[in-house]
Amino acid sequence: MTAETSDFAETEEKLDINSANRSGGLHITIRTKLLAAFLGIVGVMLILAFTGLSELRKANLRTAELLQDQTRLSNLQVFDNSLQQIWLNGTAIFAETGGNTMLGDSAGFFEDKLHVIQSLGHLVESRNQPDLSIFSTNEIAEVSRKTQEINRIGLEVVDRYEAGQIAVAKSIFELQLVPIIKSLDNSISKRYALLRGDMRSRALVNQNAFDQSRQMMLVAAGLAVVAAVLLGFLISKSLILAIERIRLTLRKVSQGDFTARTNIKNTDELGDLARSANRMTERLGALYDELETANQHKSQFLANMSHELRTPMNSILGYTEMIRDGIYGPVPQKIDDPLHRVEVNGKVLLSLINDVLDISKIEAGALELTLDTYSMPEIINDVVATIEPLAESKGLNIRTEVDGGFPAGYGDAGRIRQVILNIVGNAVKFTEKGYIDINLACDDESFVVTVFDTGVGIAEEYLDKVFLEFKQADASSTRAAGGTGLGLAISRKIIEMHGGRIEVDSSHGKGSTFTVVLPLQTARG
Repeated sequence: MTAETSDFAETEEKLDINSANRSGGLHITIRTKLLAAFLGIVGVMLILAFTGLSELRKANLRTAELLQDQTRLSNLQVFDNSLQQIWLNGTAIFAETGGNTMLGDSAGFFEDKLHVIQSLGHLVESRNQPDLSIFSTNEIAEVSRKTQEINRIGLEVVDRYEAGQIAVAKSIFELQLVPIIKSLDNSISKRYALLRGDMRSRALVNQNAFDQSRQMMLVAAGLAVVAAVLLGFLISKSLILAIERIRLTLRKVSQGDFTARTNIKNTDELGDLARSANRMTERLGALYDELETANQHKSQFLANMSHELRTPMNSILGYTEMIRDGIYGPVPQKIDDPLHRVEVNGKVLLSLINDVLDISKIEAGALELTLDTYSMPEIINDVVATIEPLAESKGLNIRTEVDGGFPAGYGDAGRIRQVILNIVGNAVKFTEKGYIDINLACDDESFVVTVFDTGVGIAEEYLDKVFLEFKQADASSTRAAGGTGLGLAISRKIIEMHGGRIEVDSSHGKGSTFTVVLPLQTARG
């Protein structure tokens, strides 16, 4: 960046800030606005997250309590089942022994019962310690005492039974162990019922709390959405609308309206941008006016110079032609050949001068049409007669479909001939073998002239350039065939001055088709 550019940027920034200060507004940058909006949304999200986490923590605590109660309930049920199994299995065993005798002669059956008694002992040993946290202090001592008694008496019953003292074992079982089991089972059943009722109450409380938490979260989420929409609306009003206005203004400027201005009240960078755009538009308008004036001067200069060049060039060609015609005496063959080359190149130069003069007149708005009635078939036949010798020299055939019965047109016959001659001349110039077709059609409003050739064609990427000034579809082929790139540009402008249009359809290697649509009657002025 040069020092001049840096000074200009600093001046622009000072002008923008001073303008914002004069407007009475605080200069708040877009970054500050976006940061404030971002922090606002983050704050809302943090509140929502904190509320959600708080409710989730409460729900987790309630769930943990329920799980703990479920564990306690399961322990009570396991303990109660153990007592029931001791009672029922012992009763079944002693009922089968008959009360005072062994099982009988079947030793195997007796051993099976011993295993049952052993299993009963292991059951008592492994399940006599429940989760005592579900009981009160007094109950814990009582449950602990009774479980120890059950374990002690149960082991004694097993020992007596294994010693063959079945009657004694049965008596101890029924008189000592069963009452303790019933007492402890009664306490456990009551505690089981109380705990189950407490769990149901907790589950109901948990459900109500969940419903309240869900409603609270929905309300918080709704408030967060409203806050986000409100912040988005404020940001869009402050930023997006300003950008849209600037875009519309710049689009008008791109269309040539340098009076367009952007009027926004932003005190941020967008306001600075709008004011800079307004100053830029004003400067562009002034520069455009200067360029228009300079272009008119250039066009006028080229027109004058072309006119001044054309006069002596016509004189050179005239004198060359008279010398070759022998007006000044016999011309030796040795001199005639150079004179012929002078004449040919002079005509090429004259054609170039005429093209420059025409394009200059068009740009300066000085080209005028000489309107009169004309015959389109005569123009086409005249063009064919002019260009046919060149076509024949290249071995090309010019085919025309120009039937009679066409109405007379109204326009500048000379300029229309110039256009048709240029298109047909290009067709001959860029066609090495084949033919050129010229077709004339007519409807109620327009002539339609179509020129098709079997030449090199035009690549698709060059189709939008063929009608531009000093632009050539293919520099290599054009350079080989000659040309300045002005012929089609002038032709299009002449046809447009008549209210018509020129279209081209072509692809590389497949020839070209130029279509001229020309109104039958050209309006004056």
